[in-house]
Amino acid sequence: MQKDILILSACCLTALFSFTTTSRHPRLYEAGAALETVSPADSLVCARATPKPVLRKKVFPKSGFRLLPDKQTALEKVTLANGDQLMLRHWGCEYYALTFRFETARFTEPTSQRAAWHHHAVGLMRSVLPGVDAPLDLEKGVKYLNARLVRRAKTRYRNQELREEITFDEGEIRSFVTVDKIEKLPGGKSAVELTFASGPL
Repeated sequence: MQKDILILSACCLTALFSFTTTSRHPRLYEAGAALETVSPADSLVCARATPKPVLRKKVFPKSGFRLLPDKQTALEKVTLANGDQLMLRHWGCEYYALTFRFETARFTEPTSQRAAWHHHAVGLMRSVLPGVDAPLDLEKGVKYLNARLVRRAKTRYRNQELREEITFDEGEIRSFVTVDKIEKLPGGKSAVELTFASGPL
């Protein structure tokens, strides 16, 4: 169970990432929720190792990394060249999970237009992939997410849901991607969150 969120102050953690435990992958999110009850003094043995930065400094030289006191969650943050904000949350214990949160003012569709926002999520992830070095095949995950959208277009995106697991690796340890949240923010901005996860480890 590793909770990682990218924020400059711990008090902002919940505000930026209000993840729920009622998802399509409940064991993964229950692990994340349980982590909030762990103090730095507690001894928690996780299959996942201590988080390390995955944003490449050569691509994002001004990115920041913060390992939280529990030593099992971490946060990264960077302002992209186009002004978008990327916040990356490392978490998971039985699972290895990375949640990407993009905050942008470049799209105006209402949050109810999930298909449009799923497409935006694909584009946003593709734009940062060259600067991410993670032990997950993120490029393959984005490819599978986009393929699902192409198939759904044939049925006019019926049943396009949030937190729907899209498996992109059926190996010994399964890997999947979900689009978790779409929300409007003050100042004409919007946010979209995606999680890439592998497990149980």
